Amino acid sequence: MTNEPEVARLVVRGIGDLLDVVPALLGFHPADSLVAVLLVDGRVKVTARLDLCDATDAGHLDLSLGPLLSRFPSATWFWVAYTSDAGAAWEALEVAVSFLPWEVDFETVHVADHRWFLSPDDPGVSHDPTCSALAAEAAYHLSLIHISEPTRRTPISYAVFCL
Repeated sequence: MTNEPEVARLVVRGIGDLLDVVPALLGFHPADSLVAVLLVDGRVKVTARLDLCDATDAGHLDLSLGPLLSRFPSATWFWVAYTSDAGAAWEALEVAVSFLPWEVDFETVHVADHRWFLSPDDPGVSHDPTCSALAAEAAYHLSLIHISEPTRRTPISYAVFCL
């Protein structure tokens, strides 16, 4: 018999659910941010966040997130741009997608004003992670270890955890 605590498992059934748990994964609600959630075999491995203004610089993106691409080459990248400026969101998402090798799977989404969008002409889907039972469960169960990398030119936040 083992005394190890049981690991909480959250079931995410789609984009809306994943967006609901992003604040718990990061430890805060992102704003003017590009967030990358890396999934391997259906499990979140890493969640990373950049300031949106830095995300449009391909060199900065490579410097900040290149190590994650090397560490998780088979990951599916779920990119989320959080901003009310749709033009800036889709520009950052375009740069983010161009950062990935062609064989890497990815999804992109823009979140603004309590809606999420899969394309610039998408009418959007209502979204409020503060009213989500899954978000509350994620905030309650997830145990985060934040790693800072002081040797980097600019700060980046990683949240590493097991589901």
